[in-house]
Amino acid sequence: MVDVREVAVRLREMGHDVRMVTPHFETYFPRGRISLDPGFPVDLIPFNRFSFNSENVRKQFRRKVDAFRPDIVFLTDGYSLKPHLSEALKEYPQVWRAYSYEVFCPLNNLVDKRLDYVCNKSIFKDQKWCESCCRHHFKYRRSWIKLISPIKFRIGYLFLFQEYWFSRANRPEFLETFERAIRRAKAILVYNDRQRAFFSQFQSNVIFAPTGVSPLFHPRENNAATRSRPVILVSGRIEDPVKGFMKVFFACKELYRKGIDFELWITAKPNAYIPSAPFIRNIGWLDADRLAEATARADIICIPSYWEEAFGIVAVEAMASAKPVVACRVGGLQKIVQHGKTGLLVEPNSSADLAEKLKFLIQNQEIATQMGHRGRERFLESYRWEVIMQTVYEPLFRTPSETQFS
Repeated sequence: MVDVREVAVRLREMGHDVRMVTPHFETYFPRGRISLDPGFPVDLIPFNRFSFNSENVRKQFRRKVDAFRPDIVFLTDGYSLKPHLSEALKEYPQVWRAYSYEVFCPLNNLVDKRLDYVCNKSIFKDQKWCESCCRHHFKYRRSWIKLISPIKFRIGYLFLFQEYWFSRANRPEFLETFERAIRRAKAILVYNDRQRAFFSQFQSNVIFAPTGVSPLFHPRENNAATRSRPVILVSGRIEDPVKGFMKVFFACKELYRKGIDFELWITAKPNAYIPSAPFIRNIGWLDADRLAEATARADIICIPSYWEEAFGIVAVEAMASAKPVVACRVGGLQKIVQHGKTGLLVEPNSSADLAEKLKFLIQNQEIATQMGHRGRERFLESYRWEVIMQTVYEPLFRTPSETQFS
């Protein structure tokens, strides 16, 4: 992950000896796929769909970590197997990075798809409820057939099912392992209030820790003066319902019906369903370079996700590019976007509210520009990697001889 690399490289610059240990298991999800030189040593542990289970993960990771004998273990991305990994490495001081809701929601998104609403439960609050939600979402019989089949299915949910099942997260003893792991951690880094509220039940040292963005995202000339209409950009997976694309589509459809002129740019994959509308322009799935360019060329960045978006990296990319943001009042987005200053927050699932906010910025371009400039200032003050390292990671890790946990 990009942020893991950024932190690790900077810890090495502080004088730490850094080594990454990661599973190499790409059957359902690109775990351990490293395309560029990370700038530090990496140990890849090969797994397959049957060996990637709680017992073997404990044994294999413990063997690799014992060979390195670190002073601190930084547990980063992980799902239901994360508590088991913590248990295997319990002799080492640990810092956790919580990326999303990967452990206390087996689906990682706090969305109950049976009722299509944001769930307020967790595996600790009601394990049986989570089990029934997983049973509905994963469709156990079908998933098991695909899991044991010699055909390698490329279906996203299978990696969650495989890890949920082989971690035994539906059993009471998993909760005991999980609670011990949280209490054992020396610190847990989170993105939003929902994460903090959950981990604070068991851990006193819960720290807000944002993520920075690539330097590719910066202000550029967007040629707005030569365009006949303003551009709204919605990037990301439009095929995922919880990302809220249909909400922004209906909002834009209403604006178009009222005679407001604009373009809606989307970054849809080739097989994604795109409703037909004269205001939509699919600019395709973009790599980081082209996404940064598209962000700079747009006038408004819209993030219509109605799930509890854990962080909201798109909002930070927009602010780095000096663009105003219209986003739902959920998860980490409501901590990043300052309503009325760097953008506008809307009520989740409300196409009408979204339409009003987009209309306001389209018709008040000077205010939109000012919001973008204030967003850039906020990015420079709080979301540059140099600032994040100074405020979060340096106090935690300091120098090799004076770590907080020595």
